[in-house]
Amino acid sequence: DRTDIAVVPPGVDEAAVADRHDPPVLLNVGSLCERKDQLSVIAALRHLDDLPWTARFVGPVADPAYADTFRRALGDRITWAGPLVGDEREAAYAGADLLVHPARHETWGMVVTEALARGIPAVVADGTGAVEALTSGGGMPGATVPAGDPDALAAVLRRWLTDSSMRDQWRRCALEARPRLRRWPDVARELAS
Repeated sequence: DRTDIAVVPPGVDEAAVADRHDPPVLLNVGSLCERKDQLSVIAALRHLDDLPWTARFVGPVADPAYADTFRRALGDRITWAGPLVGDEREAAYAGADLLVHPARHETWGMVVTEALARGIPAVVADGTGAVEALTSGGGMPGATVPAGDPDALAAVLRRWLTDSSMRDQWRRCALEARPRLRRWPDVARELAS
């Protein structure tokens, strides 16, 4: 074992708790590219047309061809806000009930801890750093799904949308995780040491 290497996971800023919404609002934050896999999210949502929800995607274009395909898949209940910063970004999180982030590859998943800081649970892809981010405050405030599997994602989302006790449990777990998340000042001290 090497003793000259230290890993310092990212932190998160404190944030206000997001309100609940009716119908529920699903949020995806990330650059538009195959790695973030927004198209699997849209494919999963197409299986849920019989349920009340809206979905909002936020993020810049990283792959123009992928973004073109993504834009053609948008609809009345699925919108894309483009890249957001500052108050607009805060409003996107404040307006969400669940982060849907099944990115195929993640080293950490900062958008996941940013959601948890607001009491928002998340669904992330198995085997990625987003799982570590999801559980970084303790407990399991959400679920994991196989990467690139819209059917599995749709099944989890359907259960969450139709089971109020599951929604309550995930939110409660996210709220309990909030005070245990690593804050940026702690991360900076750890990195400096």
